[in-house]
Amino acid sequence: MGTMESNETLEQAIMFLEGNGVPKDLSKASSILAQLAEQGNPLSQFKLARMYENGEGVEVDLKKAIALYTLSAEQGDKDAQNNLANMYANGEGVEVDLKKAIALYTLSAEQGHRDAQNNLANMYANGEGVEVDLKKAIALYTLSAEQGQPDAQFNLAWMYDEGEGITKNLNIATKFYTLAAKQGCAESQNNLGVMFENGQGKIKKDINLALKWYTLSAKQDNEYGLYNLANLYKNGTGVKKNDKKAFSLFKQSFELGYEQAKYNLPNKLAIDLLQKHKFSIALNDAFITLDNTIRIIKKRHIYNGSDPLSHFTTWPAIESLLPLEQNKNTNLLRLYHVDYMNDPNEGLALSNVINNTNNACPLLEKIFNYRDSLKYNSVIETLPSVYSVSFTHSSDRLDLWRAYANDGNGFCIVTYFDKQEDDDTFENASVNAFHLHRNPTLKQSFNSIKDKTEKHLDTTKPLLFEVKYDDKSKKKTIRELNLALLNIEKALESAVPKIKTEVNHILYAVLMEVMYLYKDEQYSTEREVRAFQTMPLNEVKMDERNPGRLYCETNPFLFLGENTKIVIGPKVPEPHIALWNLRYRLNKNGFANNTNVEYSTVKYR
Repeated sequence: MGTMESNETLEQAIMFLEGNGVPKDLSKASSILAQLAEQGNPLSQFKLARMYENGEGVEVDLKKAIALYTLSAEQGDKDAQNNLANMYANGEGVEVDLKKAIALYTLSAEQGHRDAQNNLANMYANGEGVEVDLKKAIALYTLSAEQGQPDAQFNLAWMYDEGEGITKNLNIATKFYTLAAKQGCAESQNNLGVMFENGQGKIKKDINLALKWYTLSAKQDNEYGLYNLANLYKNGTGVKKNDKKAFSLFKQSFELGYEQAKYNLPNKLAIDLLQKHKFSIALNDAFITLDNTIRIIKKRHIYNGSDPLSHFTTWPAIESLLPLEQNKNTNLLRLYHVDYMNDPNEGLALSNVINNTNNACPLLEKIFNYRDSLKYNSVIETLPSVYSVSFTHSSDRLDLWRAYANDGNGFCIVTYFDKQEDDDTFENASVNAFHLHRNPTLKQSFNSIKDKTEKHLDTTKPLLFEVKYDDKSKKKTIRELNLALLNIEKALESAVPKIKTEVNHILYAVLMEVMYLYKDEQYSTEREVRAFQTMPLNEVKMDERNPGRLYCETNPFLFLGENTKIVIGPKVPEPHIALWNLRYRLNKNGFANNTNVEYSTVKYR
């Protein structure tokens, strides 16, 4: 068959393949392409390979696809080289072979293939099969972006945005984000929204444009776009405040993989309950109102100071924190079940005010009174409990040594927590201890496109809450809870008793998030600051004691910041031995440069 005839037949195959001028017929297209592929036509080999890869008009057959891509690539077809490289890079129908992938991407990129240039740039940026080389990555992203490749435009914009491998330049970042966003790149649409929301580079703050780009990103199910759009509705920024809309968007973001979005959702038990019984819209709305009320209450308690904070502990805990045998992630604190605390009225401060002043609606009083009865009820298996770890503003005080450090024969760890300049950054804070959004908006990196995020050790310090002791604060909280619970009580008027009991159990679990933010006035000199975690029984651990005690853990954050110290208690026998033991342990675990060891100055009586 001559060249002219081959070209005409190839054109026919493409017409059938695309339905261009003739009815689309993939079977005819594949038949013609197969004939031409056997004759060595590289374009036919490529197109037929793609049909086998994607199952277009033929059964998916990755082995045939690879064989045909290989034949075409060896003849220099840049499309085949890129697609074959993708298969080697991702292990599709063949063992992963990054060296082959890089070699093929390089051949294709050198011929100006914009996708290959972007893909090869990703390999250099991430150090996949090659040493990390950000200069090469940027050069390749630039070549690809200038040809209009939207992923490359996004990747290049992000590198200019963050100053990764190149001088930070928000104006160039804006240019390429915009080019990619206009082509429908959801990641660029989200990041452009962030720039308009905050006013970055030459972009002036414009909430309407931020709303536009977040919305476009969210419509493509981008979890970051959904999250940022949800925040606008939650806060009423540029749109009418809409908690239901915000809840729906946060939920979608979480379901699509953004884990932190769950901290903007109502208590999971409440969500499950509402879905299980398909309650009225009024009850759904009432639960959302209660959730927002609890967030407002918690926000008032978030610790935002700059003082060093102290945690009193015992020698066995020190041994666990600073082991002689190096173990990973030991520099963390345990949060123990609140029932182990030495205050018999722990968690009862609000209900004590209710009982003494008649400050609550009947439903609130009933829920607070569940505290002890639920301990002995099988329903506790399905409800979470509160776990807590405490700090104080004082590090070397006689009453604290006596109460919390084995009657002075213990130790005090003094550490600093970051001061937050803008209280609005705590808008999404959860009572659960370890999550804090320091940025109200979230940008995406080029890694997020490829879903190859690295797992870094999370050393985030626990989120701390100030304990309040005064009746004025307690009464204010009770009034706020009353308003939210009255709506729930009204929506439940026609419910059967069994359903009411189930709702009350869930409300108890929800309200646990505020019960332990308050203590009786007699403890006010302790100036306590706490981290909390609500956990079900099947997710906690039991310690080494007999009988064991239940606990969960913070992230490994201790001894990592500057100016931390360990104070040796006033009744520790042979304190000089303890000092050198501690210095040895700190050195062994890599914390010696950050942490001082001191003796207590308290004169123990």
